[in-house]
Amino acid sequence: MAANGNVTDTSGHKIKIKCGSCSGWCYFSKNIRKCSWCQNNVHVICHKDNLGCTSCCESLIPGFYATYYEIYDDYNKFNGAIYNPYAQNSRCNLIGDAMTNEEHQDSTWSDISAFLTHCQYKQQRNVKRSTSSQLKTFSMNIRSLFKNIDQLREDIEIYDKYDVLCFNETNCTLEKLPNGINDITLNGFHEPYIQDPIRTTGKGGGLAIYIHKRVVDSDKIDVFNPNPEPSNTSGEFQFIKIHQCKGYNRTKIIGNVYRSPARKPEAFLEIFKSTLHNLGRHSRKHMTLHGDFNLNLLKHSSNQACQSIIDIASSYGFIQILSRPTRITDHSATLIMIISTRTILKIQ
Repeated sequence: MAANGNVTDTSGHKIKIKCGSCSGWCYFSKNIRKCSWCQNNVHVICHKDNLGCTSCCESLIPGFYATYYEIYDDYNKFNGAIYNPYAQNSRCNLIGDAMTNEEHQDSTWSDISAFLTHCQYKQQRNVKRSTSSQLKTFSMNIRSLFKNIDQLREDIEIYDKYDVLCFNETNCTLEKLPNGINDITLNGFHEPYIQDPIRTTGKGGGLAIYIHKRVVDSDKIDVFNPNPEPSNTSGEFQFIKIHQCKGYNRTKIIGNVYRSPARKPEAFLEIFKSTLHNLGRHSRKHMTLHGDFNLNLLKHSSNQACQSIIDIASSYGFIQILSRPTRITDHSATLIMIISTRTILKIQ
């Protein structure tokens, strides 16, 4: 068996062959298969039996990665999974000291509970472009911005509907890009605001925010960092101010946050709390937090870290506005993405 000039050892001894699908390296012959379509040698995990390798499946089978609920626009099976710690039955079980101690605001919690209950999925194609009075934001774990930039550009009609794009786990270090910032620009948006991954390897982590040109001129955008420990690897935080947003005399603050699943939640929550505290001087501004905390908020009734997020965010006026699973597979549905705001009544 041969691939890219390397010959395997059928005895199972260590070799080095490049996978024709993911471009990674194969080191043992028992972990290699040959694609029946492209005839390339690929990893076992990149081989889909009679369908061929992953690359061939992607190019030859329309909607290869699509699930039945995406194809038929049917998300009913997930309607029972909901994040709503503000419901009366949740507020009675010690979830959130801040809520328990403010029973006089019962109507407020009820309004928030109703908002979360009515949270619904919407296909990207059904999302309307933002109006002059709206600020539409989008948040996603991109798992390498550079590797996925071509797909973003191909689907620019979808992303053009949004005013702000927040990406985390970009694995992107500007100085390592072949053509610098030009490698990751998007049509219609200002040059992205990039924060390198906090890890020295440049892998895992990294943040990026794109602001659409219709929102404001670039000279009205400022980058600032309320995180008191920017070198602490327990979490990554990125913040920008948008002055005179869409021509109005108002300032918007956009936060982008990421916690690696390898980092302890307790350490991350300490930085999270300190960062929100430092945002206190901006309390009159409209603020929105986006990100991937890698904590499943659907388990808020039993997970201490999830309860702590709710308590900390609520104590500084931030309310999570996503209540349905944000990561769905054929076997699981989790809510690990965060979009929180201090002005929930203005959310549509």
